[in-house]
Amino acid sequence: MPLIYDVMAAGNVSGYWNASQQAVDSTIGEKVFPAQKQLGLKLSYVKGASGRPVVLKPSAFDTKATLRERMAVELVDKEMPFFKEAMLVKEADRQQLNLIAQTGNQALIDTITAGLFDDATTLLSGAHAQLEAMRMSVLATGKIAVISNGVALDFDYGVADDHKGKVKTAWSDADTATPLKDIDTAITAIEELGNKAEVAYMSAKTFAQLKNAKSTTTLIKPLAPTGAGVTSQELKDYIQDNYGLTIVVKSGTYKDADGKIKKYFPDDKVTFAPNAALGKTMFGTTPEESDLMGGNNAVEVSIVDTGIAITTKKLDNPVNVKTKVSMIALPSFENIDEAYMLSTTPEI
Repeated sequence: MPLIYDVMAAGNVSGYWNASQQAVDSTIGEKVFPAQKQLGLKLSYVKGASGRPVVLKPSAFDTKATLRERMAVELVDKEMPFFKEAMLVKEADRQQLNLIAQTGNQALIDTITAGLFDDATTLLSGAHAQLEAMRMSVLATGKIAVISNGVALDFDYGVADDHKGKVKTAWSDADTATPLKDIDTAITAIEELGNKAEVAYMSAKTFAQLKNAKSTTTLIKPLAPTGAGVTSQELKDYIQDNYGLTIVVKSGTYKDADGKIKKYFPDDKVTFAPNAALGKTMFGTTPEESDLMGGNNAVEVSIVDTGIAITTKKLDNPVNVKTKVSMIALPSFENIDEAYMLSTTPEI
């Protein structure tokens, strides 16, 4: 059997990936929307079931008990999008592996195979980038727009109007913006909804606008000389001490399906929420996983990270291995009514 078949097996690729991820911290999205697996393609969850207690109604003695209606909740039912991409081993790498295998030099063989695995795991990194992009999009805006299997799909989770706010002056205007006052106003609105804000999620640029506003320096350092500013830590400490709010800055970028570089968490958005999971990242059953469960031996399939399928298929003309990574996934947002989304630019 050609050596490439032995090396580029789904189990080997998944083992290499799992080993590389052992020291990698969980992303913000993974913490706010932890992974969960289910069978099938449909995502169903109850929206608005916050679990907040409602007091019993008063009643006179010797009267029938008042019947309580069920809490106002909504069953959300969506079909999850399907993502997949594949790659072949480069012919030059395959030939090099065959030549080095004949020398019996295991160190060189390991170097070449590690390079092959690195190429394959770029697909897995792409799957994780897609997941984090969806999580951050719904966290910031309550909406997701994706390309699934070549089709543009839009998911609107229906954020209530009273769970959205806007500012009067854009935070980008350092001279006149009042971001700390805007945060105070948002927290008041959140409390009137019966919720509690413990965390504020934002991009690095939005945080910089909050920090660089002149009004921010005036509030935190009223006696500071003209031109002075506050440090990031001073600002975070002030907000924690005065509002009980932890600032979480989400940095990082990715390339979308069109090759455009985008930020995971969009600028000019702040989401206030409890310091807890707000939903789940639900994984469905991919066609490749169905093949695995059905005993199809034509391909080798391995599942990593709850629901991402790695599939390797042997090709014989020419001899090669096709590696495919696929997933069916979508964040749920059961606790959307616990979140409050603030736009830091005035809406026209």
